[in-house]
Amino acid sequence: MARILIADSDKALLQELTQRFEGLGHCVTTAGRGAGVHNDSEVYDLTIIDFELDGCTGDYIAKTARRRGRTRHVVFFSKYTVYGKLGPSVVKPDVDELVRVAAALLGDH
Repeated sequence: MARILIADSDKALLQELTQRFEGLGHCVTTAGRGAGVHNDSEVYDLTIIDFELDGCTGDYIAKTARRRGRTRHVVFFSKYTVYGKLGPSVVKPDVDELVRVAAALLGDH
C-alpha cells in the first residue's frame, strides 16, 4: 500500500482518481488547490499533480515537495505535456495510463 497525494482543482476527477487508487489498495489524500500542498509533515510515496492549479503551478509544488523530502515520486497529470526532471507526464484524461505509470513508479507491476 502506497501513500498517494493527488492535487487537482477538478473535483470529479479527484473523486475518480481516489476511487481508482483506493481500489488498488492505496491510501489517498486529495488537495483541490495548489497553495498549502505538502505543508504538512506527511511523506508520500507518490504525488500526482496537475500543472495548472489554483494558487500556484504544479512544477513549483513538485520542486518544493522534493526539496522538503515530502514525496518519493511525482507524476504530472495535465492537459499539457510537461517536460522536465521532476517526473513523468500523463496527458488528461487518460486515467488508465496514469494508473500504469503510477504502478511502474511504485513497483506495483
